Amino acid sequence: MSGFVERLRELLEPLVVDQQTGPVHISVYLALLQCSPGREGWFTIERAEVMRLAKVSGLGTYYRVMRDLVELGVVEYRASRNWKRGSRVRVCGVA
Repeated sequence: MSGFVERLRELLEPLVVDQQTGPVHISVYLALLQCSPGREGWFTIERAEVMRLAKVSGLGTYYRVMRDLVELGVVEYRASRNWKRGSRVRVCGVA
């Protein structure tokens, strides 16, 4: 179990160190980790599902946090214009 905790600390380190991030950033990031297949690479997400998992209710908040996570370099995000297709995300550092 300690290996898991150490790995989680590594993944969260960029968010903890940055003074601009807050609880909502960590919540969305953990929701993305929960949606990920557990290995490095691109995967599809549904915005509503990530918002539900992260307990985020505002669209503006969701998009601001996603932009912040991209700027921090912890995720790559390709928004989809087609709601049926879903957006593509890659969580950096997950191997």
